[in-house]
Amino acid sequence: MRSEDLEQVKAIVENLDKANKKVPYFADLQKHPVYGQFFKDLDSEDIQQIQKIIDQYIKDKIEGLKTKGGELFRRFYVINQDSFWRFRALNADDSQTDSDEFQTTGKVIEEQLFKFENILTHTMLKKPQGLDKTVTAYYDIAYSFFPLYNSIG
Repeated sequence: MRSEDLEQVKAIVENLDKANKKVPYFADLQKHPVYGQFFKDLDSEDIQQIQKIIDQYIKDKIEGLKTKGGELFRRFYVINQDSFWRFRALNADDSQTDSDEFQTTGKVIEEQLFKFENILTHTMLKKPQGLDKTVTAYYDIAYSFFPLYNSIG
């Protein structure tokens, strides 16, 4: 794939994330009304390149988080990388939500996110007027990577 095409893919991923507040999966790119056919016609090598672009976008996005909640989410990610990537993969398909693996991995993620939410809440008790917004923003970050997070039972 040409470097111009790869740059275009990066821009599409970023734009979809901003528009939908969710980092897209490759399947989301294939469903796009304008660009979908381009992504459907790719060979396996190009698909792997695009998946690497999405994965790098995720890493860059996490590294770029600047808020207190974002900093705590970054700590969560660093400590739980294997679970993060496994649960991210399981969130790609609605049919996975009833599986034991989705639920088990989801519980691990939920428990870890909750630990960092507690740290965030404790830190924000000094400024209670912004607590709701801060906690909501923290979970918005989580939902951007795990769109099926609310399917954890």
